[in-house]
Amino acid sequence: MRVLSSNMDKTAPDPTVAAITGQMELSVRDAAASVLVALLFGFLVRRWVKRTPRVMARDTRRGHRWSHTGMFSQPSYCNICESLLMTSRGAFCDACGVCACPTCVRPANKQLTCKAVTSREASHKHHWVQGNLPFDSTCEVCDSSVGDSPELTGQRCCWCHRTIHDQCRKNISEVCDLGEFSQYIVPPTCVKVRATTTVPRRLTVAQVSRPATSTGAGADKPWTPLIVLGNRKSGSTDAEQVLSAFRRYLNPAQVVDLGDQRPEDGLEWCHLVGPERCRVLVAGGDGTVDWVLNAIENLKLQPPPAVGILPLGTGNDLSRVLGSGEAYVEVDPEQVLRRLQRAEVINVDRWLVRGWSLNRP
Repeated sequence: MRVLSSNMDKTAPDPTVAAITGQMELSVRDAAASVLVALLFGFLVRRWVKRTPRVMARDTRRGHRWSHTGMFSQPSYCNICESLLMTSRGAFCDACGVCACPTCVRPANKQLTCKAVTSREASHKHHWVQGNLPFDSTCEVCDSSVGDSPELTGQRCCWCHRTIHDQCRKNISEVCDLGEFSQYIVPPTCVKVRATTTVPRRLTVAQVSRPATSTGAGADKPWTPLIVLGNRKSGSTDAEQVLSAFRRYLNPAQVVDLGDQRPEDGLEWCHLVGPERCRVLVAGGDGTVDWVLNAIENLKLQPPPAVGILPLGTGNDLSRVLGSGEAYVEVDPEQVLRRLQRAEVINVDRWLVRGWSLNRP
């Protein structure tokens, strides 16, 4: 017997539903592809940004760069509540020198401006910081001792480091000539920056112009900006102390921590400054110096910057041969800068030596 099969009990597919389902699957695939393309594009852009040399600087308008300590090197007073900090924990800004007790750190960020990286002012002016002057300070105006009483008294410019009495401030010009080491300093009025979205509270130095002779190096001192490179994450804390000390004397952006940035980033100053010859001070051992010298060679900098060495750590053969010492001693930035002023630039040959062993028969 032959039996006829009937399909009356099976539901036939709706062509409209099938079309919608196909469109949804296509939309999901398109969306997934778009997401992958966007992620790939973002990865490539981020990688390109990381590889592109750029000078990063902390935005000092958002607060001070605090270094916390349990003991100050001299009797110091909080710049907010004026309490003595000699025997209590406190903090100091390693850029401008402001001091604060633990409870006044936040108010100090709001009430006291820090040393500027950039400025829109037509001329560079003194940035006076109240009290906590070095021992044996002398007033620039009346030539008498200042800041030797047990209180927050006297003022010091964190750029030129001149000191004055509070009452003598009205008798000194507002314009700052950057002092003894002006040839090494990039004034904030010469720096243009742009904000960065990749790192919070950071700025990128976009342009640098030559300073006027009234606020920079004169004819007898050619302008040779000094860039200080050191790695605070390498070895002991000596490099961190060196970087902190030089932020007091230079534009904070001129001090580059190789623990956060590459040597190529710090050496971007050589492109920004233009035809002027930068000077580079490397705080570290032979490994750090070699790292920086390789970066200079790879970047093909013209003219190449003169490189000085501030020896840290144990391996300091190159520093010893060049007469820069072979071991770290407590840094006095003024002495180092004066030595650089007297230093002679010499050429050094670099060699790549490769060795291998031969198995004798």
